[in-house]
Amino acid sequence: MRRYLADRQAITACETKRDTEIVELRRRISVIEDEAANQIEGLRVDQGFSRMVRALRPPRDRRDGA
Repeated sequence: MRRYLADRQAITACETKRDTEIVELRRRISVIEDEAANQIEGLRVDQGFSRMVRALRPPRDRRDGA
């Protein structure tokens, strides 16, 4: 019976450690996703601004390939 209880405690400790690590990893993933989303949004704004500026250029300026 002692072995059974010791094994049960070890299993519970292992599961608790696993679950705690999973929660932390999910939190870290969420932070990375948020940072990437913010960076992507900023890049999309920059891209849209560049497209708008290029569209407003006179046609002769567009021939230079810029």
